[in-house]
Amino acid sequence: MRRIVTDQVFTAFLDCAHKGVMYRNRRHGRKSEYQEHAESFDKTYREVALRRLQSQHGAVRQVPRLAPVRSHGSGYGRRCGPSGGG
Repeated sequence: MRRIVTDQVFTAFLDCAHKGVMYRNRRHGRKSEYQEHAESFDKTYREVALRRLQSQHGAVRQVPRLAPVRSHGSGYGRRCGPSGGG
């Protein structure tokens, strides 16, 4: 059976080869406590920034993201997978 490499799989592979294979096989690892905290912080930051822009400039239109946002702690050159963290 051939598997299609989607944008999500490719982006995950760029972050971490192990993560890319997991996505391709439709399996996802658990989020770490740090990752959950970072996502919550980012969401709060975006909401506060949007409210500030709206208060300074009136109506602000949100547009969808054109590129996926990299998760914290999974940058290039970092070893990942079961034994390497990430």
